[in-house]
Amino acid sequence: MVRTLIIGAMILNGGKIALRGGERDNQLSVPSFPIQDCRQRVFHASLVRSVTRISSRMKGAPMATTSKRGFEVVDFEQIAGVACPCGIARRGLADTRDVPFTVHRVEISADAQRHFHRRQTETYYILECEPDAQLELDDERLPVHAGMCVVIRPFTRHRAVGRMTILNFVWPKFDPTDEWFD
Repeated sequence: MVRTLIIGAMILNGGKIALRGGERDNQLSVPSFPIQDCRQRVFHASLVRSVTRISSRMKGAPMATTSKRGFEVVDFEQIAGVACPCGIARRGLADTRDVPFTVHRVEISADAQRHFHRRQTETYYILECEPDAQLELDDERLPVHAGMCVVIRPFTRHRAVGRMTILNFVWPKFDPTDEWFD
């Protein structure tokens, strides 16, 4: 079942999630419910988006955790690297339920593959790169250097040109089914 809602706010408070918004012209208020009982996910709060029940492809996935501490630590050296269209990614915060994004340390190879995302916004923070490194964003090439930050919105075709190391903040959390190629 897919229902399109206008989400006015997504409130995370004390381990509970509450959605407020409207469906077409009718006002809808969804009461708070414990995160662990959440059977829906919101792809983009404050935008018109689909709220869907977790699909069967999510069955058997490891349960996310919620820390009782007021902070989270990501040690990229302790995270196994996985192949991605850009090179090798070490993805942090994927299993942390109360953090709405993932952060990846990505070693980008010289031959990154052009791709796009339909739901995810990526923010690249360049840690280091070759002097002539660039990002290809749709049909434009942007020269980059260490210390730059670039926000890549959904549907923007992109790839890195040249070797670089970045921190990639992905919101909402990274979903491997949201990588598309032309």
